[in-house]
Amino acid sequence: MIEIELRGFEELTRALRAMPAHIERRGLIDALRAGARLYQKQAQQRVPQRSGQLRRSIVVRTRGLTRATVMVTRPGSYYAHLVENGTSPHRILAIDGEVLRIGPLFIGRTVEHPGARPQPFMRPAFDEHTHLPA
Repeated sequence: MIEIELRGFEELTRALRAMPAHIERRGLIDALRAGARLYQKQAQQRVPQRSGQLRRSIVVRTRGLTRATVMVTRPGSYYAHLVENGTSPHRILAIDGEVLRIGPLFIGRTVEHPGARPQPFMRPAFDEHTHLPA
């Protein structure tokens, strides 16, 4: 038989009830954000980096006391899902008879894009910080 003696619980309860609600709320929000930042930092470390724009666009937003969201914000990060999931080969067409170009190099009216392999960064970060009981 195991016996556990808990001392000071009633005093702790009284102290917590006496704590002003706004201080309690701020502490809960801070704790929620701290947990989400672990996920954010992991995603930022995993994202492929060219300009760093996609990495900087991974942010934490909180709503109330129960929701924290780690998300990729716009503008400039509209392609995050293409990096995460990859793309299949596809044809790119110029708009209204224009000519496609990359910088000063003119390509033509169409180009066959070979696709891009997935480079997941959000899902692995989530998986690493989500520990479900077996």
